[in-house]
Amino acid sequence: MDETTIQTIEVVLLSLGFIGLVFWLFRPGSAKSYKEQSMIPFKMDEVKKDGQRTKK
Repeated sequence: MDETTIQTIEVVLLSLGFIGLVFWLFRPGSAKSYKEQSMIPFKMDEVKKDGQRTKK
């Protein structure tokens, strides 16, 4: 195999990997399963005087 063939194979494999990654990220149904986890940073917790947090 010459260098051009190896480079072509590398480009094809990288392209397939990228397409697979994009499909995995935007797969159907993934938004529903991760909805609760995506809201964690926005939850409002109450802080008691002793510094302990309580969930609403």
